[in-house]
Amino acid sequence: MNARTVERALWATVLTLGITAAVERMGAIGAATPAHTGIVAVIASAPSPTIEAIGSAGTRVVDVDPFRAARHPSPVAYRPDLEGAPPPPPRPPHPVLLLTGIIGGPPWQAVLEGVPGQEGSIVARRGDVFGSLVVRAVKRDTVIVTGMDTTWKLTVRTAW
Repeated sequence: MNARTVERALWATVLTLGITAAVERMGAIGAATPAHTGIVAVIASAPSPTIEAIGSAGTRVVDVDPFRAARHPSPVAYRPDLEGAPPPPPRPPHPVLLLTGIIGGPPWQAVLEGVPGQEGSIVARRGDVFGSLVVRAVKRDTVIVTGMDTTWKLTVRTAW
């Protein structure tokens, strides 16, 4: 018997019990039988639960941990102190560098755009430093720029 069959059987049982209870409630079956009055009397005579009983039942449920199939704690601890706290700030994006041209012949110079802290286009040579970016090499059609954790190999865009 697979899980789908079991689920269908359970839903059918719940539906049957629900319809039966609704019909009995409306009085369609007839007057209460002695069996029904006995059940009602037992329920009415049951003592109301105390705070201690509810607390011990809650402790028992937590000890059994019925909601975790593996029966061991989650690897990620729940931290209620972080509920509603703003998420950590995002990491700053890497700069968008663009090589717009190469000037001269050996030694070449690069025309770069998008360098942090610089507006517009700048002319860069091998060894120039712009903040955390270092121009490592300038070749005939390629420039290599390194940052703290990234290396860009920029090539000149050709016209269509």
